[in-house]
Amino acid sequence: MLRGLHVAVPAPIMAKLSTLVTPSDFASMLAGEPNIDLADWRRNCLTTGGLRRRSRRFRWFWRAVRSFSFEEREQLLQFVTGSRRPPVGGFAQLQGFNGGVHRFTLCAGTHEPRDSLPRAHACICTMDLPEYSSYAVLRRALHTAVTMGSVGFDDAAVAGGSSASDAEDDAGDNTTP
Repeated sequence: MLRGLHVAVPAPIMAKLSTLVTPSDFASMLAGEPNIDLADWRRNCLTTGGLRRRSRRFRWFWRAVRSFSFEEREQLLQFVTGSRRPPVGGFAQLQGFNGGVHRFTLCAGTHEPRDSLPRAHACICTMDLPEYSSYAVLRRALHTAVTMGSVGFDDAAVAGGSSASDAEDDAGDNTTP
């Protein structure tokens, strides 16, 4: 990585950069913030598809996220955004795969059957969150989706006996079996 950086950034600029940016700051710029601020995440969460912030489903979702371990929160973030870490500047700076700002979004998931697993669209940082019969069912479905969704496509293809091209065909959305 360092060799590639030296190819892309001329030595005089690297020298100036080293006086302005600490190694820790540079690591955060490349990999994101090491901590997940739940208050910032919730504050910068958008809703769509008829889902309201005052709805039971929205409150249950954040209750489940609060109950998750740090690793499970990272898995959730990766499931919905493609990255385990929030960007520098917090969730207001979250980017989709096209490079534009795409806030973390919860969608009512009206086309999903009640109590089904949520579906993620990592390219636009959006999760379709179906209706759930109880908090426990939502938490279980969310936990299942993020833990199963964190399996790489190659790992899933090997485990399921699929070909690599089957896994590539499914790469657009993060769904779980």
